[in-house]
Amino acid sequence: MFAAYNHWQGPKEITVWPWNNHEGGGGYQSEEQVRYLHKLLGEGEGEGRD
Repeated sequence: MFAAYNHWQGPKEITVWPWNNHEGGGGYQSEEQVRYLHKLLGEGEGEGRD
C-alpha cells in the first residue's frame, strides 16, 4: 500500500490506523470517508444535512 501511495503523483491523503489489524479502522474509517466526501464535494462539515 505504501509503495503505491508514494508512487502516486496526484493529490493524496492517507490515514494509518494503529489498531484493528485488517479491519481498517472499523467505524472510524466510515466517519473518515464521510468527511472526505464532504470535502471532495465542497460541502462544509454539517452543511446541507438536517
